[in-house]
Amino acid sequence: MSKNNRSDTFVANLKDFRKPKIIAITGMLLALYLVVYSLNIQISPVIEFRFGYLVLCLAGFTGGPLMGLAVGLLGDIISMIILAGKSSLPFFFGFTLSYAVLGLGAGFIFFNSHLNTIRIGLASLLEFIVSITLNTLWLSILRGTSFKVELLIRLPKSSIMLFINAIILYVFMNSIAVALKKVIYST
Repeated sequence: MSKNNRSDTFVANLKDFRKPKIIAITGMLLALYLVVYSLNIQISPVIEFRFGYLVLCLAGFTGGPLMGLAVGLLGDIISMIILAGKSSLPFFFGFTLSYAVLGLGAGFIFFNSHLNTIRIGLASLLEFIVSITLNTLWLSILRGTSFKVELLIRLPKSSIMLFINAIILYVFMNSIAVALKKVIYST
């Protein structure tokens, strides 16, 4: 796809994002994000399994980069307001940035394309990269520890989760995302 076609697609995505139907779908995906956020599994104070990336990938696939960005950004903020007691950490805007990047990236990976294992792998890799770079940085800032120490703690878990996340994402996207996209873009 040429650079001009990519910018045309992004402009079209921006125009679509103004439609009430797309705004309503974004709201429903935000609600789904809150439900999935409440299902996070905390193993220890430093290790937690999160599944919000599934909804961010769904938003990116369904409505493009802007929907993914909106769900990532607003989902993190709203989840911290509503479900603040569930998290082991205080609100920190860095994590909001991480989820916004994940949603935006998922939109660029999935939007207006066929769902395939390469795209699933890219999205899982994006989640892994954000987890071991940005999220590790935010945790080192919050805890006052060195980035290297946090990375050593998080890298084994994130490496294992890369493959688990890819499998979960494959099943999730192939069962839910395709059906949702048909509903949204039907007349």
